[in-house]
Amino acid sequence: GGDTEKMVALWRSNGWDRVLCDAARRGLTVAGVSAGAVCWFDRFLFHSGSGPMRPLKGLGLIKGGACPHYSTETDRQPALLRAVAGRTMPDTVAIDDGVAVVFDASGPVDLCSAEPDASAYHIKRAADATVTQTRLSL
Repeated sequence: GGDTEKMVALWRSNGWDRVLCDAARRGLTVAGVSAGAVCWFDRFLFHSGSGPMRPLKGLGLIKGGACPHYSTETDRQPALLRAVAGRTMPDTVAIDDGVAVVFDASGPVDLCSAEPDASAYHIKRAADATVTQTRLSL
């Protein structure tokens, strides 16, 4: 967890982005919570605590976008839906607190929730610019 923007920038400046992604491509499991979870994606919805939420470039290990704290931070849902509709975020996996999503090269393959009502969602933009939210059921 922490400040994803600073974390990814530091990893890139030190070359750790390449080391971590190379290790993952060789089969090492990479994981994280919050910032440590969304950094692996092409894009993630970032909020520093001040100013608007904004999409940022991730490490690109997992295709698509990611958004943490989806149901607990009330500004996240509308910000993410606008970003996906406006194509500043790709199709995205939105993850509630207390939820772990496992990915392989094909996408999400497993989900574990510590809370009965918590989940993860696939947020997708259709050709007509409408955005759909589908609860992941794995």
